[in-house]
Amino acid sequence: GLDKMWIFFNGSGTVATEDSFNATSLTDNGTGDYTVDIVNDMGNANYAYYLTVSQLRHSSSGFNFRGNGYSAVTASAIRIATLFISATDGSGTAADVADINISIKGDLA
Repeated sequence: GLDKMWIFFNGSGTVATEDSFNATSLTDNGTGDYTVDIVNDMGNANYAYYLTVSQLRHSSSGFNFRGNGYSAVTASAIRIATLFISATDGSGTAADVADINISIKGDLA
C-alpha cells in the first residue's frame, strides 16, 4: 500500500524538515546521523523503508552519497546515516547531506 510515513529534510547546516507526513521530531545526532520520530507508530520494527540522498553542489567532487539505516530502527523512530563514498576506493566518511528523503511502508500499530 501507501506510504505510512515520509519526510523530506535538509540535513546540512541548520537541519530542518521541508515537508512530511506522519513524522514528528527530527534530531541531528552528529555528522551524517539523524533520527526521525514517527507520529503514529508502526506495528513493529519490521517495515520497509526507502532512503535517498543527494547533494548537487558536490556532484562533480568524485564522491557519491549513500544512506544507511542504523540498527536503531524501531516502531516509533528511524535512525539513518549519510556518507560520502569515494569513487576511487569505495571508502565512506560520515557527511551531512542537503536533501534526504525517507519513506516507510508497513502496518501501523
